Amino acid sequence: MALQYDMFEERSAAKAPAAEMSEADMVRYLQATGQYRILTKLQPRQVVEAPDPAYPLRGIILDTETTGLNACKHEIIEIGIIAFSFDQRGTIGDVTAVYGGLQEPTSPIPADITRLTGLTDAMVAGQAIDLVEVEALIEPAGLVVAHNAGFDRPFCEIFSPVFANTALSMIVSRSWKCSPRKLTEHRLPNCTGPASARVSASLPSTVRSTSRSIGKRGDTDGRTAAKGH
Repeated sequence: MALQYDMFEERSAAKAPAAEMSEADMVRYLQATGQYRILTKLQPRQVVEAPDPAYPLRGIILDTETTGLNACKHEIIEIGIIAFSFDQRGTIGDVTAVYGGLQEPTSPIPADITRLTGLTDAMVAGQAIDLVEVEALIEPAGLVVAHNAGFDRPFCEIFSPVFANTALSMIVSRSWKCSPRKLTEHRLPNCTGPASARVSASLPSTVRSTSRSIGKRGDTDGRTAAKGH
C-alpha cells in the first residue's frame, strides 16, 4: 500500500515541555520550536559616582510633558533627564545622573492632557522643577537626545536659556526620521565626527518614558536605560 504524506504535518525538533520547567528551560523550548522570538527586558543601569574616563563626553536623554502643543503659550509640567557618558565613536559608557520633576502651571491642565499624560492638577500642585539641578546636568552635555526634538526643544529653550547652548538631536523613530548627517549638523564642537549619530543609533527607540519613574526610583527603568558598551 502506498504511503500518504501529510504536507502540513507539524515538524518540530523540540520535545514536549515537562510538567515543571525552569524559566531558562522554557525559553530554550520555545526558541527550539521555531515559532517564537524571545525578547528580554532591558535591565536598569545604575547611576555611577565615578564614570569610566574612557568615555569623556557627556550627553542627556530628555523627555517632557506639557499643557499643550504651542511652546509660546503652553508650559512644561514634567521633565525627565538621564545623563550619560560616551566616547568619540558614539559608544555609551555610564549613566551618570537622573532627574525627574513636576511643575505647577499657571493655568489648569486641560482634560485632554490629563488623559494623555495621566497628570492632574492635584499631582502638580505646589511642585516646581529644580532648575539648578537641571542646569547642572545640561551644562556639560554636548548632546541632548529627545524622542521628539522638534517638540521638546522650543519648550525647553523657553523654560531655561541653558538649553539654547546644547545640541538637541532627534532619535530615529517611526514618527521622526533623521539621518546621521542631520544629526552631526547639530553637534557641538566637543562632539566631533559622527559620534552624535552613533549615540542616537545606540539608544533604544522607546526613549519616551514616564519621568515620574526616573525621579522617584533614582535609576533608569527598562524603557529608558541607555544601551551599554
